[in-house]
Amino acid sequence: MLVLESREETDWQGWNEVDNVLAGIKFGRLREVAIVVDHYSRDLDMTRQHVTAQFPSMYDKGILNIREPIYPTYY
Repeated sequence: MLVLESREETDWQGWNEVDNVLAGIKFGRLREVAIVVDHYSRDLDMTRQHVTAQFPSMYDKGILNIREPIYPTYY
């Protein structure tokens, strides 16, 4: 799981290597890569587009899950 939490723009340089490794042969049995985006005031759809563009191999394999955090609910 990768957690991206920043109010600033993300520097995506080098992340394509992560995509190639996680979508590659050594991780062939990997069923999901979850990226939790705590986006504050960012547009989640725009963030999802950026993340998908940076991880095309995982997206193509259907193992990329981009979502917001799930916070526990206390009653």
